[in-house]
Amino acid sequence: LLTYLAINSNDIRNVCPAIGSGFKVIFHKPNEIPSPLHSSYFVPLGQRKAFTLTATLTTTNENLREYSPDIRKCYFQGERQLKYFKTYTKTNCEYECMANDTLKQCECVKFSMPRSPDIKVCGTNKIMCNYQAMRLWPQDDDEIYPCNCLPTCTDIKSASKVISDCIS
Repeated sequence: LLTYLAINSNDIRNVCPAIGSGFKVIFHKPNEIPSPLHSSYFVPLGQRKAFTLTATLTTTNENLREYSPDIRKCYFQGERQLKYFKTYTKTNCEYECMANDTLKQCECVKFSMPRSPDIKVCGTNKIMCNYQAMRLWPQDDDEIYPCNCLPTCTDIKSASKVISDCIS
C-alpha cells in the first residue's frame, strides 16, 4: 500500500521549531482510535519514509470459554463492555482507564480523551496535571488502577518499523 501525505504550505505554522513541521503517523486497528498508547513515527516535510507492518493473529480455543478471563488471560467477544467504546480491545480499555484516572487526578480530562457530556474538558490551567497523569500511567498496581485490561481471545497484534528514510 502506497500512501502520500501532502499539506498546503500556507497551512504550516512553525509552533514547535525544535521538532519542525511534518506528520505524525500512527498505525492502529480499525476498531481503536489513535491514542498516546500507540507507537508513532514523525515524518518531516520533504522526506519519504517506508514502513513495514507485520500482523500476527492469536486465537483461543472456544473450549476455554468455561474458564474465567483471569485464568485464561483474555476476553472473548462480548464478555467485557467498556463505557466509551463499542468494541472491547486491550488498548481501548487502557485508554478508557487512563481517561478515568486523569479525571480522578485532575477533575477533568484532556480534550482528546473519551468522556461523557457531563465530564469537564481540562483547560490550559490543567496542562501539567494532564501531563503528570499520563506520564505516571500505567502503573502495575491493580488497587490504584483496577482496570484489568486483558487482550481479546482473538487478537491481531501488529508491529511496524521504518525500513528506509529518503530525502525528497
